[in-house]
Amino acid sequence: MGRDPDAGAGHRNKSGDHEEGIFYGSHVTLAVATKARRVTGNRKKAKFGQDENAYVVGADLSAAGTSAATVGVHAAVSAREVCPNACDATADIGFTQLRPTFNRTMHEMDFHVTMDIKPMYLEAARPVKIGPHGYPAFIHGGALLVAFTPKNMRVPAPDLSDEELFDFYERRKPFELIAVQHFDNGDKQFVSPIHRGHLNVDPNKRTGARGQPLYPRPADFEEHFGEIPDDVIYQRFITVGVEHLDDFQLPPHGTRAQDESYGRRQQSENAIGQIKEDYGLSPKKCRIIGDGGRTIAAISRVVWYNLNITRKAKNEKQARRADNAAKPKTHPLQSVAIQDAATTPDDNNDSPEIAEPRAPP
Repeated sequence: MGRDPDAGAGHRNKSGDHEEGIFYGSHVTLAVATKARRVTGNRKKAKFGQDENAYVVGADLSAAGTSAATVGVHAAVSAREVCPNACDATADIGFTQLRPTFNRTMHEMDFHVTMDIKPMYLEAARPVKIGPHGYPAFIHGGALLVAFTPKNMRVPAPDLSDEELFDFYERRKPFELIAVQHFDNGDKQFVSPIHRGHLNVDPNKRTGARGQPLYPRPADFEEHFGEIPDDVIYQRFITVGVEHLDDFQLPPHGTRAQDESYGRRQQSENAIGQIKEDYGLSPKKCRIIGDGGRTIAAISRVVWYNLNITRKAKNEKQARRADNAAKPKTHPLQSVAIQDAATTPDDNNDSPEIAEPRAPP
């Protein structure tokens, strides 16, 4: 261990070339570009921008044993230097399970994080009082729910199929607070669904459209929140501190759109696997000692990988151009004339004949 004072002891999972356990060395954390997600109100399907080449846009080299939150934030910061408008991140659960140190910092940087959530945090809805006035709400699965949410709509029943689970979160949508603004310190402003006409909670107040079901205070309201004045419950805008946003994500956990968004992580996994195995950054192939040498090795392999991505994209573009150039060029009116003549039989002949194409006007 004394041969490399810059290395550290850490834990690694089992893979094809090593067992799970403690190892001594360094970690390279990479940020990989993926297609951007467009935030919409649709929970049934995620909407993405154009496909992006899986370039490495940020990296961090640290001794093994360094907190995943620290290296993850460093990789995000370096990615921002390359992509100043980056604001959407998909992170492995190894980072997002460190909720106060990773998720909060990412929110403060105005990064929206798509994440997986451990089952232990999905077993119950957590009652909280948020904002300067103590607005009562429940937190579950990355969503903030109004205190009027019925007990059977806070947490899905166990053993639901995927389709049943997607349906449950779709039906729970009207009870969720709606994010409308981000502040520089990481706080967010939400608007109550009561004032958006999504819920009818009081027959004496215009809190929802006529004909909607009435959702009064649930029986366990005071058990969770105590006595809350009406003017607090019926706030229109609620400012939520970053300390209550550890699990927040849009769309919430459990929806099909969130599942599709989280699937973008596979592109980064593929890129990292290529750099380790095909470009020689795996522990078996890269045995350099010292931070200086390891930094040069990591940078050179990442640059090599990015250059090959660029070369491949250029070759594919040239191949598409060549294919298009090889296709016969036909004027649209010529195509119509040939098709019409081919499908109209001659009066004096039982077999159809193709007429000469007419010159375009």
